[in-house]
Amino acid sequence: MNLVLLQNGYLPAVIPPVVRSEYIAALEFAHTDDTHFIQFILRMIHQTHLDYLRLLAGN
Repeated sequence: MNLVLLQNGYLPAVIPPVVRSEYIAALEFAHTDDTHFIQFILRMIHQTHLDYLRLLAGN
């Protein structure tokens, strides 16, 4: 997944250990409906971007 993101000009999505179980559940459910998985990944990408911005700002 992160390889596809990088190849398309996006930053990788970091999935912290605290939400790993939610990631696995969303991934398993994606076999029938991928909506929750896509929303989960979008949230993780957004959070990753915020983390990068905080690092760049020095906070």
